[in-house]
Amino acid sequence: MIKEAKARLKINQLLQEAGWRFFDDNSGSRNIEVEGNVNLEGLGDDFENSKGFIDYLLLDTKGFPLAVLEAKSQSKDPLDGKYQAENYAKAKRCRYVILSNGDTHYFWDLNQNAEKLIIKLPTQKDLTKLLTATTAMPLSGIEVKDDWVVQSQGSVAEVDKKFLRDYQLEAIKVITSRFDQNNRRFLLEMATGTGKTLLAAALIKLFLKSGNAQRILFLVDRIELADQALQNISGYLKEYNIGIFKENKEMALQNKVVIATIQSLSYNQNYLKFFSQFDFDVLISDEAHRSIYGNNKVIFEYFEGAKIGLTATPKDFLKGIDTKKLADEDPRKLEKRILLSTYETFGCKSGEPTFRFDLKQAVSHKPPYLVNPVIYDKRSDKTDQMLSEQGWTDAFIDEQTGQQVEETFKIRQLEKKVFSEGLNYLIVDELIKTAKTDPITGEVGKTIVYCISQRHASKITRLLNEIADKKYPGKYSGHNGVFARQITSNIVGSQELTKKYRNNQLGNTRIAVTVNMMTTGYDCTDLLNVVFMKPVFSMSDFVQIKGRGTRRHTFTNELTGAKTEKDNYF
Repeated sequence: MIKEAKARLKINQLLQEAGWRFFDDNSGSRNIEVEGNVNLEGLGDDFENSKGFIDYLLLDTKGFPLAVLEAKSQSKDPLDGKYQAENYAKAKRCRYVILSNGDTHYFWDLNQNAEKLIIKLPTQKDLTKLLTATTAMPLSGIEVKDDWVVQSQGSVAEVDKKFLRDYQLEAIKVITSRFDQNNRRFLLEMATGTGKTLLAAALIKLFLKSGNAQRILFLVDRIELADQALQNISGYLKEYNIGIFKENKEMALQNKVVIATIQSLSYNQNYLKFFSQFDFDVLISDEAHRSIYGNNKVIFEYFEGAKIGLTATPKDFLKGIDTKKLADEDPRKLEKRILLSTYETFGCKSGEPTFRFDLKQAVSHKPPYLVNPVIYDKRSDKTDQMLSEQGWTDAFIDEQTGQQVEETFKIRQLEKKVFSEGLNYLIVDELIKTAKTDPITGEVGKTIVYCISQRHASKITRLLNEIADKKYPGKYSGHNGVFARQITSNIVGSQELTKKYRNNQLGNTRIAVTVNMMTTGYDCTDLLNVVFMKPVFSMSDFVQIKGRGTRRHTFTNELTGAKTEKDNYF
């Protein structure tokens, strides 16, 4: 496209790129009608011969009006003629209006209050799909009971049937009611382990079954979460095609549910290259607190469908803020806070999600759905000082000058500038002594240790195995599997190792040592110990890691059949 092209030339080209035709050709009949049968060539390159604007009528495959496009000169704001276009659209019985000056485009559904900025003009197929969705039944027209997902699982063992819990049914009722009232953004704040993915599957089925969605995008921020979502959702909803987007739009759009990482969409601007803004009727964002920042938010807002956020840890950047005062003092700072707030992004007031079911509710529920941790604080005097504002001061001899010098260290320098093999040994030894044990075998219960760095993880793994060899000689070696195993991104096959550890396929391995893996979306119900061997400065990160141990589990003795319920974790 010529950058200096005038508005008419630009808009004509954009329409043609979107598949619209001014004249009959080999692709089909014309599907654009110009108001009043105006001579196109007589309009002028910038609509200078038409009072600065003109209305195009975009037609469906049968020649009936789909939308009005009001094209304006480059010097004019596309929104200036919004209500004039509205009158023309109503006269033509069109629900949709597009406002453009060749550079900036807005899409307006007359049944919605506000127009939306769009990057590309919609195709005939996009508009037809939107119009088809308007004939869908209300979500409340379908009754959802606890066996809603079970009906779609096919033939599975009784223990694997996924019945919806009371709070999940309540969440569905809330979204159903608000969607039918024309709300299109929802935030579900639910504790780790309360079944957000199962709830998402139930909502996916409801939107598809009711006709309110033809295609749904499930957005994650890590490839392992995409794989896990594919496995879970396809197992829950066997009547629908579900796939992961991997730079192939045609293959992706064969699926009713498309799972994609934010990275696969942002790479080379794939979201622009492969998808229309109207390809997805619903977007579900897993770990929503991480999907709305920087370029991620651009992708998130690109798609026009209803948006549902799932998270245990929403970020509230407006909590305790006097927004009126900040608007007067620094409006840009207020705007930044609004953009970063998970609540605002999903159309909620500060601290008020669409639906909430937290850890306290899950633990106190009868019967309980989650367990609480028992806290063991094993910090040393040295680490306490490093955590303080003053830091920890150490005296040592400078090798070059021979003089005694002092240096102060803060906690962020631990295992980066401050190294203590003795401290690591004491912590590891204490871990093995005090860890919660497996109720069946009496061994150290399944454990994840979170370290500062890959180098630190390597040290801790080595120390754990050294101590285990002395304490349990010959038990953890050879074909039995090592006592502790490092599972970090630099280890070959680390993703597969996380799955094997979860499924007890690493022999007798009791402890997984990692850095940032297995922090979110890692469902390991028999985990009994979660160990922080690194400082965590983000509350949301802390809650996510802590949440790895909250799931309930029934331990079964294979010899006697005796069962023991997990009632807490360390």
